[in-house]
Amino acid sequence: MRKTRIIAAVLCMAVTLMGAGYAYWQDAITINNTVSTGELNVEFVKAYGYPRIYVMDHIEPFTTSDIYTKGAIDQKNPKLVTVEISNLYPGTGAGYDLIFMNKGTIPAVIENVEVVFSSDSSQDLKNKLAYSVWYKHFNKDHNYIGGGGISPFIPKSGLDNLAADMTSMLKNVRL
Repeated sequence: MRKTRIIAAVLCMAVTLMGAGYAYWQDAITINNTVSTGELNVEFVKAYGYPRIYVMDHIEPFTTSDIYTKGAIDQKNPKLVTVEISNLYPGTGAGYDLIFMNKGTIPAVIENVEVVFSSDSSQDLKNKLAYSVWYKHFNKDHNYIGGGGISPFIPKSGLDNLAADMTSMLKNVRL
């Protein structure tokens, strides 16, 4: 009986020491992570006198003729701009300059430009109108860093290509 008690005591002692040894070699680390995402927010802005509308004709470079122009940044959706030009006649033109800005916290890269004409726009008129498009690229400190576009002195005909030309000009521009 005595042998049994000794063996039981030795076994208890062995199990206890084994647990203490295991605890001695066991270690844990804790990693606390915080992940936050940025915000992508590119929109048209009213700043520095923009959006700006002007009228041109062959007699005076900039006039306030009978051409009716209207342009506005949508108040509910600042990613949308509406431009209305009426009473154009041969030799006249209208310009619309505006600014869009990355107000988000992560860089934005332009992939596509969409131009939508109202349903009452005549296809024949769209084919006869000419356009020129150019852009200036500024960094967040408002320093000029580049630009380009279609020469204002060599207008392209047919507004059907306006969106494609703007897309090719602005594609991969990083804001």
